[in-house]
Amino acid sequence: MHYINKIAATAAALGCVLSTPLYAADQAGKTQPAQFSYNYAQISFVDLDAGFEGLMIGGSHDVGQDLAISASYMSTDSSSALDYDVFTIGLVHHQRLAQIPRSDLALHGEILHASLDYMRAGSIRSDDDNGLRFGGMIRHQVQKNLEVFGDLSYSSLYDHDLGLTAGANLELNEQFAVIASVELSDDDMLLLGIRMELK
Repeated sequence: MHYINKIAATAAALGCVLSTPLYAADQAGKTQPAQFSYNYAQISFVDLDAGFEGLMIGGSHDVGQDLAISASYMSTDSSSALDYDVFTIGLVHHQRLAQIPRSDLALHGEILHASLDYMRAGSIRSDDDNGLRFGGMIRHQVQKNLEVFGDLSYSSLYDHDLGLTAGANLELNEQFAVIASVELSDDDMLLLGIRMELK
């Protein structure tokens, strides 16, 4: 019960903080379509500070005017014969911020499944877990081909963890962009990848 209460309390706190700009924009009658596209596919190299390296594939697709579905799969391993894989699927509510020009607020929630495989006593053992992640991201267009973003999220996977992510997207052309980000959490992660916009 304590586990459930902690998740609910954190969700409520994040929801109140992150939904305030959306509520203010609605009250002012200034809501507009999102500044950025939420239709894309992405492949990235990831490096976790726990010694894991690998690839992540994922993407997002709009299913409504301000709602998108997202999914990702990360597969990593380490030099000590450990494999760590994570699958996520979720929803993103996105909306332009009237108070901050060229900016979006994206509230997201995901279901996660993780699998940690390791060797013990000459045999392969597995430690699987399911969890939830939710939070909010602010995306801001600095110039025509450059976006910066920040994300605050909470995950219940394996243990309770807050994560803070900062990154940037640099457009190479109308279809492709380079993305780089750093996530600070229990398992810090560096990500570098290519994003392809989908029409």
